[in-house]
Amino acid sequence: MGAAQPHYYELRSRRVRRQPTAAQPQEQPRPQPQPFRPHNIEELRPEHRVEVAAPEHEAYHICDQQQIWCRLPNCSRPQQPFKTVAAWKIHVRRAACHQLETLCTWCGHVVILPPEHLSAADTKAIMDDHRAERCVGASKRIKEARIAASERLTILGRDASHIAVPEEAAEEASVPNPRKRHLASEEARRADQCCSYIKRFKEAHPDILAIIGVEHQLNIS
Repeated sequence: MGAAQPHYYELRSRRVRRQPTAAQPQEQPRPQPQPFRPHNIEELRPEHRVEVAAPEHEAYHICDQQQIWCRLPNCSRPQQPFKTVAAWKIHVRRAACHQLETLCTWCGHVVILPPEHLSAADTKAIMDDHRAERCVGASKRIKEARIAASERLTILGRDASHIAVPEEAAEEASVPNPRKRHLASEEARRADQCCSYIKRFKEAHPDILAIIGVEHQLNIS
């Protein structure tokens, strides 16, 4: 008998494929709703402060389940709660039952309307004007737009007292700027812009500006 031949075994790795488990989305806890509280309006000027009044009752109520219940008069869904205060604000702004509502959901104050009868469109125009020009609960972007509008009207020599701006910004806007105030034509305005650019260019590149002035026969001192 010959020598025993060695046995070769084919070893195969058994790869177990596991089905990927779907990641369970973790529900983020909602922030606790803040109770209804009107903003402080002491920063407003007296003539703007008399245009609003504090509400006599809370505009919404928060129950133990952290749900928001609308408490405004003439509400069409007083028994249907909202999950967030933001959802309640959308309801007040869009619902037909609140078209004549004068409570500003941004600052929490009631806007006082003129004594004459106003339509829903008139009421909306007054409320939009309040939010754009005088509401203390407006966003930072809107408040910056107010400052820009107040400065523009001041430069043009027009009254800007209907716009509520911080005292510091109001003092800066009230300072007259004679150089810009007397620009009566479009050509003068463009020349003013060119001079402003040349001034900045001179500070950065005085040598280059001197050469350009000689070429154009300009005396740039």
